[in-house]
Amino acid sequence: MAGLVWALPKPHFAVPYATVLTVAGTPAAIAPSADEQIRFVPKAEVPTRLATCLVAYEDQRFYKHIGIDPAALVRAARANLSAGRVRQGGSTITMQVARLAGTPGGRHLGRKLLEMAQALYLEATLSKADILALWAGHAPFGGNTVGLEAAAWRYFGQPPAQLTWAECATLAVLPNAPGMLHPGRSRSRLLARRNGLLQKLARQGVLPATALASALAEPLPEGMGQLPNRHPHLLAAAVAAHPQGAERTLTIRPEVQQQVEQMLMQQRPGLEAQGITNMACLVAEAGTGRVVAYVGNLAQAPAAFVDAAQAPRSYGSLLKPWLFAYALDAGLLAPQAWVEDVPRLYGRFAPQNYYNEYAGFVGADKALARSLNLPFVGLLQAFGQRRFFAQMQAAGLRHLAQPADHYGLAFILGSAEATLWEMTRLYTLSSQRIQGLPLRFGVFADSLQPQAGEALPSAGALFAAWQALREATRPELAPYSQQLAAQLPVAWKTGTSQGLRDAWAVGCTPTYTVAVWCGNANGAGRPGLTGIKVAAPVMFDVLAQLPQPKGFFTRPAGGKMVALCRTSGWPAGRNCPEADTAWVPAGSLGAAQCSFHMQRWVDGQGQRVEANCFAMADARPAIELALPPLPAYYAYRAQALPMPLPWRPGCRPQAAAQLTLLTPTPGSRYLLPAPVAPARLPQLVLAATTSQPQQTLFWHLDGRCVGTTTGQGRQQLVVRLAAGPHKLVLVSADGQAAEAAFTVQ
Repeated sequence: MAGLVWALPKPHFAVPYATVLTVAGTPAAIAPSADEQIRFVPKAEVPTRLATCLVAYEDQRFYKHIGIDPAALVRAARANLSAGRVRQGGSTITMQVARLAGTPGGRHLGRKLLEMAQALYLEATLSKADILALWAGHAPFGGNTVGLEAAAWRYFGQPPAQLTWAECATLAVLPNAPGMLHPGRSRSRLLARRNGLLQKLARQGVLPATALASALAEPLPEGMGQLPNRHPHLLAAAVAAHPQGAERTLTIRPEVQQQVEQMLMQQRPGLEAQGITNMACLVAEAGTGRVVAYVGNLAQAPAAFVDAAQAPRSYGSLLKPWLFAYALDAGLLAPQAWVEDVPRLYGRFAPQNYYNEYAGFVGADKALARSLNLPFVGLLQAFGQRRFFAQMQAAGLRHLAQPADHYGLAFILGSAEATLWEMTRLYTLSSQRIQGLPLRFGVFADSLQPQAGEALPSAGALFAAWQALREATRPELAPYSQQLAAQLPVAWKTGTSQGLRDAWAVGCTPTYTVAVWCGNANGAGRPGLTGIKVAAPVMFDVLAQLPQPKGFFTRPAGGKMVALCRTSGWPAGRNCPEADTAWVPAGSLGAAQCSFHMQRWVDGQGQRVEANCFAMADARPAIELALPPLPAYYAYRAQALPMPLPWRPGCRPQAAAQLTLLTPTPGSRYLLPAPVAPARLPQLVLAATTSQPQQTLFWHLDGRCVGTTTGQGRQQLVVRLAAGPHKLVLVSADGQAAEAAFTVQ
């Protein structure tokens, strides 16, 4: 007989489960299983009070029999013979588990015998507690509700362990006839059976007599409650990751989630009036990496179903802090070191600063704080675009679908795509790196594992980047947000995509990372849809609602105090007239010394001289700021820099080559033919002459470098121009410049 039992098919629950997201132990979102049942993943144990009610109602001898209760079978047989039909089954809880597991066949003697055999197998291989847990996890409780856990939440909004005696008794009697005893109908029969069980427990001495009256007075539930769905985007992600169902704990903090949602709701009408219909916001704890607020898309249906936090979008300038930090680690610059800020042409790529203003040279930290484009395109070329691309891939950007060369130098300006989730993670991990904390990030508690950080820059380089971002003073920021930025020590960065389609803002404090995206799910651009004007005010409003420490990030160990040239910010060279001591990260210690100051010889009036025109015994040394011609043109116009030393008459080595701008002339007006097609603007020939052999000219039109030419005599460049005012700036390689404002009709 024993051999036959072990040879029979074993009961096995091969069923899908619901996906349940919990916050602080409470279901916050539930998706039915693949077979549309609300069936939670079974718990290992059944709470004592519920177990007592179940055994008392379903199988009083459960803890005494071996899976089969002969006395119950005899009683069932007598009742069925007396009634002339099947009224009782005589099944034990163990036999019911076998049936729930899918024992084949209908309700007949052969199936009953198979259930009995499988019950013996279950009793031989499992404990009573395990068998009871299997029953509690798979018994029907009305409608599509399966299992005690699902029933407790759906009928009473409580976990099974917190149910009262009356609530436990209600659930205990439901599986006996779940359709007939649904709380929404046949309420009198349900009440009678529940009260009968309570009185039985009182007679057995399990339920104190003093508690019986209050238990009998408790009302029945009104019916099934609605399934919670407070995090639909995260629920969809969990279902995709676990198609057979799972219970996952979210790191969301309900009070922060509510604050963020309310803040975004206040902002939404103003943005919708501008044609901006979608917003997403993530808030992460910097110390733990836990995402404590997740708003995937605050929008009206049907756009609200799109999880904008996981949608790849052009990120604008958000990667500039990492290029800055990687360049520091590579010894390419010091934090305050001058970098070029001039219009240049990179093949066919002609980047511009946002306001078409150029400083010639600007400190790298100030370029980051002001989010200047030209310095960072040049820095990316120096660091290596492929190298930076590989670093960003390793750091966690997962939507770089094309090779590095596809994105080119525009990669630093948003020619690729990333998600708000990826950006929040990148900024949060970097804040943790600065503070020497374990690198963690996630919204599911089971995903908060330590992550590798080899791809990230050093803590010192990131701290220098965060320091620069803290000093960001952007006049176009809304006044209230400007005040918050001044009062709250926060490292913050904005991003705007090409075509004004995406507005981003990320703010980091030692406690929180807040990231915001605003735009339209269909990719439509809107005037004024920029990170600084749209996303940054939302980000600062959210940060203002969170408890924040007064301090900023503490400078990490490593690095060194070094002398930096006061003018250029590079490590001071022997010719630098003034130097300031400042901290630099370890990688910057290999940066080149300042080469912008040169020793010259001057006469008594401070004029430059040379040996061929002056008695050098009467000359004295002097330091001159010597800048390359093209940056010099913009630098001397934009900054209060000392001008080059004048030459003593007759001492200049040779006369400067003459530069003459032929076309256009200042104030001229040109009448050009109307374009045949909007994409084909009319052409204008720009022309100039120079007497210097093989002179190189840099042509800048309306703040953009439109080309370079090299030659002797007449040089020209053909450009296409729209109607309206224009300005041409022409700079030669030896530092001469000519400019003209003109109009095209």
